[in-house]
Amino acid sequence: MTKFKAQNKSKFQIPNIKTKVLLFGICVLVLFCHLCFGICHLYAEDAKPSSGELITKAWAVHGQGDIEATFKYTQECINLYSLEADKEQASLKELPKGKREIEAVEVLNDVATAYFIQAESYMQRQMKEEAVKTFKIIIDKYNYAQAWDQRGWFWQISKTAQESIDKLEGRTSQTPPKQVLPKVSQLSTKIVLYDPGKEDIVNYEKYGEFQNVGTKDYKYAINDQEGLSAAVGEGIFPNTTSIRWDPEFKKALKEKRLEGTHWDFLHSPDLEAAFLKWATSSEPQGVRLFYTAQMLEKSGLIKHAIKCYYAIVVHFPGSYGWTYWHTPWYLGQAAVAKINYLLKNNPQIGYKLADADIKIINGFDNDVSNDIAVVNPGAFIKIKPLEKLKSKPDRNLLSVKKRRGKGKVHLLQYETGDWELIVHGKPYVVKGVTYTPTKVGQSPDNGTQTNWMEDDFNQNGIIDGPYEAFVDRNMNNLQDKDEPAVGDFKLMKEMGVNTIRLYHQPFKVDKELLRDMYEKYGIMVIMGDFFGKYAIGSGAQWNPGTDYTDDEQKKKMKKSVLGMVEEFKGEPYVLFWLLGNENVYGYACNADKEPDAFFKFADEVALAIKAIDTDHPVAIGNGDILFLDKLGKDAPNIDIVGVNAYRGNYGFGFLWRQAKEAADIPVVVTEFGCPAYAQGKNTEESESLQAEYYRGSWEDIEDNMAFKTGAGNSLGGVVFEWLDEWWKQYEPFIHDTRGVAMGPFPDGYYHEEWFGLNSQGDGKLSPFLRQLRQSYYTYKKMWK
Repeated sequence: MTKFKAQNKSKFQIPNIKTKVLLFGICVLVLFCHLCFGICHLYAEDAKPSSGELITKAWAVHGQGDIEATFKYTQECINLYSLEADKEQASLKELPKGKREIEAVEVLNDVATAYFIQAESYMQRQMKEEAVKTFKIIIDKYNYAQAWDQRGWFWQISKTAQESIDKLEGRTSQTPPKQVLPKVSQLSTKIVLYDPGKEDIVNYEKYGEFQNVGTKDYKYAINDQEGLSAAVGEGIFPNTTSIRWDPEFKKALKEKRLEGTHWDFLHSPDLEAAFLKWATSSEPQGVRLFYTAQMLEKSGLIKHAIKCYYAIVVHFPGSYGWTYWHTPWYLGQAAVAKINYLLKNNPQIGYKLADADIKIINGFDNDVSNDIAVVNPGAFIKIKPLEKLKSKPDRNLLSVKKRRGKGKVHLLQYETGDWELIVHGKPYVVKGVTYTPTKVGQSPDNGTQTNWMEDDFNQNGIIDGPYEAFVDRNMNNLQDKDEPAVGDFKLMKEMGVNTIRLYHQPFKVDKELLRDMYEKYGIMVIMGDFFGKYAIGSGAQWNPGTDYTDDEQKKKMKKSVLGMVEEFKGEPYVLFWLLGNENVYGYACNADKEPDAFFKFADEVALAIKAIDTDHPVAIGNGDILFLDKLGKDAPNIDIVGVNAYRGNYGFGFLWRQAKEAADIPVVVTEFGCPAYAQGKNTEESESLQAEYYRGSWEDIEDNMAFKTGAGNSLGGVVFEWLDEWWKQYEPFIHDTRGVAMGPFPDGYYHEEWFGLNSQGDGKLSPFLRQLRQSYYTYKKMWK
């Protein structure tokens, strides 16, 4: 025991000074090692590239044809992120819809894209077996993955992979793939109202009080909910009970016609079921009412639809929904526009909606958290018999408030606030089309698209589309003896076209051809530069695209624009200059992330244009009204705002007054249109819906011209487009009917290959054959 104790004592004795120093040094060394390991670990985590960064690099080197770098970046993405992609795939039960849902599984999308790029690379090198094997990985493992197309939509990678396999294995069909219809009732019905309400035009003051009208504190306080419910009828707030008592509701339930989501019912022919489904949906009240009203409108119950739209204005004026691209859509403003459209087209109702106004302060961006709604719900007023015969003021007696430009083309703003475009001393209304007559089978995606100004496929020395297009009157896809070549320019003139929109990139412009178009057919040109959109003119790679904070890229863009101006400023056909094309949406450029930098640069370039050309105004090609407030603040030298806007058959809603308030410069709608295809409709019905859309759009443009009933700042518009282009769904020999994205069209989809006023028939006589659609004749009537 004593020995044991002695040993213990020796083991735990107080160490001497040398031992202390040694132990301290060991501790410091251990701590230092741990610290270094932690820092290295953190650094390694920080240094790890994201899946998105790797795919951006992969697309860039793939586009340059660098095979080694392509596989380096794609394989790194697969190695680092495949486990996470597997988890995201397993978490999904259906294909994500809308930008927010799709971007929530970003890693899944990127890993599938990495495999897709590898497979494409194998295809390009004729390595069929490897390509098919890689495409099958996507189909088997990542069928819910989607990728972004810089033209503005998402595409399902597994579907495109399967189409590529079919192509490689010789199973490509000339029949376009069919759009998959939602699995809901397809019975054709009309709405039969059980409770239409006691009042057609509801006297809201009888049932409550409008408070703080015209301010951000507006509200409608209900005093008699029972009375108001009885007045409005079923499906309209605050009446939530009548629809449950509706015999049609009970019948539809029994027949199982209400199975499926309310969104799938949006374009069902079973309007009764769609109405019942939407009126009882769990969506926010503004969204629910808007689509309920839409079903009523489709069913021809116009008065009840107007009541339903107006309920949004009264109760939920600041409500919003989201577009496919996750941009806000203000339902109160859209409801006012819908009411005005319905009242105009149904004059027998005998009312107008006066003074209704909903201003969304801070509403020009995508952030709804800072929105403030300033509301005046207006009131329905009976129209007096001679009210529409109001006389137009004589412009010669009005004083000019502002003049923009000094030359042959300039702008005048009168004392009334109205704007006009003046060309050679006379008011000029832009009646335009976008003109790109692409031959079936050609595509810019694979580098086969040629310059329509040079195309001479029959080798007779005459340019094809402009001079040799013919009208296939009997729709037999042949050129019969009584169907001579007339040319697009002549067909345009007969329709009433006076303007085309044209970009001087990427193809060479034939000045002599455009002079002939102007001199013989009276058609002028909006001459544009892409201004970095699609990375054109900036020298940037397609992905990530143009950077408007990069001085070198800005220098190249400015040189491109000023080169265009120097080359064409003396040409008689130039109407005005156009900078960009929806750059603010940000595809292949960062104008969406750096809007101030973008508009300030545009202003700088506009000023430089005016230093060398005083004969033509300068416009900017905006995406709808996005960041219009920044245009007003940052770009005082821009003369015209061009807006590409697709809103629906009722026109453009509050766009005109918003442009007036944000920038007080005139507006040209530089793109608007509608597909001539709608699923579930035959050719005649689809074309009729397209024509109706165009009529409503043009009437709204016209109503907002100088000295008309609207804002007075409309200068006209440019229809998108003259002729169907078959390449936009990636297979240029197939006229694809699938919708690429949801949109405000007859069947709810963008059918990108069907926007033409004219068809190319079965495509066999492209680029010569033209089958004129109803829309052509609609414009011919309105424009002539």
